[in-house]
Amino acid sequence: MYIQPSGSGAKYAGRNETFWEHQGEALVTWGYGAPEWRCVKRADGR
Repeated sequence: MYIQPSGSGAKYAGRNETFWEHQGEALVTWGYGAPEWRCVKRADGR
């Protein structure tokens, strides 16, 4: 993946995948037409 311009947070994109982190939350798409995963940091820090 390669870093992409983003108004805030860190965003990376590859041929068929993306990763965007912003304020403790990450959005990940892995593969063409794949659903987006939303990952949230747990309150206990794990």
